[in-house]
Amino acid sequence: MSKDRPANKFELKGIDDIFGKDFKNSDEDVFNEADEHTSNDSMEVEIELLQPFKNHPFKVIDDEHMDELVNSIKENGVINPILCRPCATGGLEIISGHRRTHAAKKVGLTKIPAVIRDLSDDDASIIMVDSNIQREEILPSEKAYAYRIKMDAMNRKGQKSNEKINSAKEIGEQTGDSERQVNRYIRLSNLIPELMNLVDLKVLSTFTVGLPLSYLQESEQKIVFDFYSDKALTPSAVQAEALKKLSAEHKQNDTELSTDEVESILFETKEKKKTAIKIDTKKVKKEFFSDDTSVEEMEEVIYKLLTQWKESKNN
Repeated sequence: MSKDRPANKFELKGIDDIFGKDFKNSDEDVFNEADEHTSNDSMEVEIELLQPFKNHPFKVIDDEHMDELVNSIKENGVINPILCRPCATGGLEIISGHRRTHAAKKVGLTKIPAVIRDLSDDDASIIMVDSNIQREEILPSEKAYAYRIKMDAMNRKGQKSNEKINSAKEIGEQTGDSERQVNRYIRLSNLIPELMNLVDLKVLSTFTVGLPLSYLQESEQKIVFDFYSDKALTPSAVQAEALKKLSAEHKQNDTELSTDEVESILFETKEKKKTAIKIDTKKVKKEFFSDDTSVEEMEEVIYKLLTQWKESKNN
């Protein structure tokens, strides 16, 4: 058998063969049914034939959790098979099991148990997201990119079947996030990688700063990041909203924020004397927000209201 086409010797099943003719193509069905086959249909595959999922949004990090997984594989081997599919160019693409594969390599294994499925791009994308999104620790960037990948896949499937779906609502119901929160994470995926990394590192607040900055054009975001790199300046929530508003005005005129304009906004409140303000968050939440509202969501609403108040005073 040619090494360029390793999957050819396997008997691959199509989506109907795996799930039945009555398969409805919902993402939950795809994930659950594929998961049910992992213990019965696995086979040993060469690790060197595996390649990561294209644009895989979840990071594989050598941390304490990885050390635990490595030690587990040393003692027990890879208990749960990975899930993969044949690549058009040869080899196998990992859908679920990137961390297990990485750990197996660190142990020195050359083969790993795998289930091979002939899945469409959209079905594979949905399964990939669903198999990772419930991790205990997940970065804002991972959730943002994953939600975007899954929503795009769900929307394409809905268009093909002429089925009207509310992708954000469905994703929220499956993950525990509200529809609004899902849409905010997807919006966040418009940040340039440099700013997204600052969100992951908690240098920038995810929604009160990161979200409004995601509305800036790419070149404008680059200017904001340059100020952080050169002068360690990061925008506050109020400044981020000001940048968003000014960027929108520029966009209407087919122009962009200048370096001087960004600098003016970033230095505007930095040079003013800071006044400490204490707010009883428990009281505010009790009177104005529902119990499941996060602190960042509360901050976002408060900052928006303050911005509107400031604008009304200037008019």
